[in-house]
Amino acid sequence: EQSDVVVSRAAAPWPVLLEIATPFLKKDGIFISYRGPESDTTDIPLAKKMGLKIEKIEKYELEGGEKRTLWIFTKRQNSANKYPREVGTPKKKPLTLSTV
Repeated sequence: EQSDVVVSRAAAPWPVLLEIATPFLKKDGIFISYRGPESDTTDIPLAKKMGLKIEKIEKYELEGGEKRTLWIFTKRQNSANKYPREVGTPKKKPLTLSTV
């Protein structure tokens, strides 16, 4: 929990990315996730459970018509000491709303 800003791009599936990225971010820091066009707001509740507040979803189109989305969050609380779990665990047993 030392970084002011954490940025990700195509790093991992959403539950895995949240578990890995969130503990790096200090309280009131900003998390920016570069996501593809398939992103939808059903992923936001898990981010909230990890202490993140959605600030903005910025949709845009690249040259050639490809669509992208930037999700911008602010971290509102410190991460639980149990995160991130041991290497490999987030991928094998991704976080869900009931396990956070």
